[in-house]
Amino acid sequence: MDKRQLQIFQTVARCGGFTKASKSLHMAQPAVSIAIKKLEQEFGLMLFDRSEKQIELTAEGRVLLDHADRILDQFHQAGMAMSELSGVVGGEVRLLTSAMLGSYLLPEQLASFRRDFPRVRVRVSSEGTQRAAEMIEAGEAELGVLHLDKVSPTLEARPFAREEVVVCVATDDPLARYPSITFEQFVQRDLVVYEPGYYLRELLEQTSREEGHPLRIGLETNLLRLMLSLVRQGSGISICLRHVLEHESGLVALSFEEPVYLNLGIGWHRKRYLSRAGRALLEHLCGDLEDSPLDD
Repeated sequence: MDKRQLQIFQTVARCGGFTKASKSLHMAQPAVSIAIKKLEQEFGLMLFDRSEKQIELTAEGRVLLDHADRILDQFHQAGMAMSELSGVVGGEVRLLTSAMLGSYLLPEQLASFRRDFPRVRVRVSSEGTQRAAEMIEAGEAELGVLHLDKVSPTLEARPFAREEVVVCVATDDPLARYPSITFEQFVQRDLVVYEPGYYLRELLEQTSREEGHPLRIGLETNLLRLMLSLVRQGSGISICLRHVLEHESGLVALSFEEPVYLNLGIGWHRKRYLSRAGRALLEHLCGDLEDSPLDD
């Protein structure tokens, strides 16, 4: 068994078939089939159930896939570490953030980072804080914007921003004349909110359960611009960050009677190698990393 065999096995397992895997690997299908057959012969085990049209992993195959994922990830991390010994900060880093934060909090900081580190390629993807944490744990991204009060034991996070969560209404809405409103007043209206999996949606559902006031959800979406546009047109009210509404016309921000704040941080995996590009971006967004667990 070698690295290439594990890569082929992993790809077949992820693609669910030899044809798709051969295209992904840029190999002839017979060569992929032979590689898997040799692996099965080496172990004396069937790794795939071929009785159905779409092959599936056997119980033994699932065990090997778990090991293959970890072994290949270690190869990847070792390669990153060695390539950075030259001392030049380059390469690629992936950052996960919600559309709201990516559109309103990060542009200036990312622009200045690119000026300071032109050789670093930054990939920014839109994900809610919960999904971002899951993807970092799975090794699909190095960094992500997380809710600091809900960081799992496998992740580490540094403070990034503290933002007030406010009610978002159109300027001609009857509520717009109030400086603040109660949660009970808020839930009496039709709501335009994020889909499940986003922290602001979780916050609404948690408060709804605690106060015993059901939510009247008229529309849910993961599209920020659509949500704001619908509120602006009077199709409902919503919640967002105060910072967002400072940049949007036709909308008013109302505090909750008991103000609510969102504490955000930039998170990474405690036990995975964080590339120099990742370190540089983390330091740029959150400040000096001296005294950080990264330097242990």
